[in-house]
Amino acid sequence: YQKESIQLDSRFQGTLRPYQLTGLSWLQSISKWSPGCCLADEMGLGKTVQTLAFLSQRKAKHLIIAPTSLLYSWHAHAQKFTPSLTCLVYHGKNRDLSKISRVDLVISSYGLLHELSAKEQNLHFSTLVLDEAQALKNHTTQRFKAACNISRDFTLALTGTPIENHLGDLWSIFFITVPDLLGARATFKTKYAYS
Repeated sequence: YQKESIQLDSRFQGTLRPYQLTGLSWLQSISKWSPGCCLADEMGLGKTVQTLAFLSQRKAKHLIIAPTSLLYSWHAHAQKFTPSLTCLVYHGKNRDLSKISRVDLVISSYGLLHELSAKEQNLHFSTLVLDEAQALKNHTTQRFKAACNISRDFTLALTGTPIENHLGDLWSIFFITVPDLLGARATFKTKYAYS
């Protein structure tokens, strides 16, 4: 990729380590020519902070999908590192879709993907972030189909374990982020996964 010089946006309040700056440069570069990508750094290397630095440099609105246990962690990190971005945790009994149009950053769970992808909601996002993206490894689930149907410009999958069981897991993640990259599932399975 073409490494870009990094100037952190003023909306990002934090410091990145050198390898995180390299990751951010890669994200900026790839977002100019690809519909998505997968950041598969190991756990603890700062995928969250790199993602927030990346989002601060893109036009809002963004949707972060994460396991339920991580929703408020994402919210706390967003308040710390990107305090100028208005943020909503869309979860729980009192969730209100009408509030989404008034914020820059929506944080929600995999269980609510079907609501956010429904065509009648007419929602569009600049960036879709899928944290712990291995949650979408099964391409036959409604959750997987809902993720594919989210209207967005760019998709960023985050995972420390892009392959949990077999290479088919990787195909699923890349079908959501860069649909044509690995070809049809049957072809991929024949050619790579079980040869």
